[in-house]
Amino acid sequence: MCAAEQTQLIYLQDTYAFEGPAKILRVYPCERAPRYACVLDRTFFHPQGGGNLVTLAVCIAIVEDLRSRRFFLILVDRWCIRASLSRVFFELGETVYIKIDRDRRTLNARLHSAGHLVDVAARKVASNLIAIKGYHFPDNPFVEFSGIVDKSDTFKRSVQDAVRALVTENTKVYIKTTPSTDRVLRYVRFGTYPACGCGGTHVASSGEIGAVVINKVRTKKGNTKIFYTLEDT
Repeated sequence: MCAAEQTQLIYLQDTYAFEGPAKILRVYPCERAPRYACVLDRTFFHPQGGGNLVTLAVCIAIVEDLRSRRFFLILVDRWCIRASLSRVFFELGETVYIKIDRDRRTLNARLHSAGHLVDVAARKVASNLIAIKGYHFPDNPFVEFSGIVDKSDTFKRSVQDAVRALVTENTKVYIKTTPSTDRVLRYVRFGTYPACGCGGTHVASSGEIGAVVINKVRTKKGNTKIFYTLEDT
């Protein structure tokens, strides 16, 4: 088995795993000297993609998502960690300690789960809507649907009420993985509501999301886009 296949993506199993040990499987220089790439046997760092913002880590400069190669390179600036060294100090098989930004991971998970909750709420109000895209970054998160709605102001209020009720329910979030022919499929589900394929980080229950505000609803070219935010951000 190659090193790429041995990397365990811990963030898919546990959103709240913020730090821990990992073993170096491979080290090599990057194009942007003096940085080096380290392939680890396990990683807590969620790459940017699928509507989920990248996870920042203490002493980690960049997180690269090389999905086509099916593993993640952690680009480490040696000057951040051992300023006195001018050579590659990592060795194969060495155990290192990695730590992510706890606040950013938690915010990303809340925003991402809020987007899924908006999807559930929107379909409760208008069953013709089918989610096709999600953007869960802090700057202007939204969920886009195929399908249109009448009287967008009324729809907006109804979705707001539905989201508020779902948060109050404090519904448990279930994550299930299913092996497929060439990959592992991962599904996220709030309580008994329909599941959705997702590779992002999520909260443990809807109550952890906090108050979600539906900012606006926009319908264009047969699609409906719902913009939302978290009240405390």
